[in-house]
Amino acid sequence: MHFKIIAIAGVPGTGKSSVAKELAALTGFAIIRTKDAAKRGALAGKDNIRKVMIVDPQKLQKAVNKMATHDSIIEGMLSHLLKADLVAVLRCNPAELERRLKVRKWSARKIRENIQAEILDAITIEALGKRRKVVEIDTSSKSAAETAGIIKKIISGAAGKNYAPGSIDWTRKYRGYLINADPKRFNI
Repeated sequence: MHFKIIAIAGVPGTGKSSVAKELAALTGFAIIRTKDAAKRGALAGKDNIRKVMIVDPQKLQKAVNKMATHDSIIEGMLSHLLKADLVAVLRCNPAELERRLKVRKWSARKIRENIQAEILDAITIEALGKRRKVVEIDTSSKSAAETAGIIKKIISGAAGKNYAPGSIDWTRKYRGYLINADPKRFNI
């Protein structure tokens, strides 16, 4: 039997957890959080500089496989690298993303790193490299419920081609953020 697996991916602050919760309510799918799956034997160490755990993607896939007993939503970092029928990459305008991450009281370095990943479309590029069906949704001004509704339409085939990978491009507007050597001199 084949279960539907939907991955909700994106850099921190794009709304993955909230959208997954809303999508689960709309579809009845179970939520598998990569954070929880990683604790089931996929941890490979700690990055002391970033203060995060290092996860082995192959072991993470095995843990997720054991947890997926029916239609599921995989939510969290690295979800875009896992087997899925659809990878929905949530994107966010870098200025809004900076605001969201500051509310979390993240360090300037961690905020900058994630904004750069967003500008460069790192998550979508990695997902496409895994030969997955990938869509991008701009969550900058959408609620979690609106975003989940869009994903539900995409799953059912009722959404148009407005969500194709590459349809969101922050590089023109924010290229100065990438090349500016002094992050204190550049405000988004």
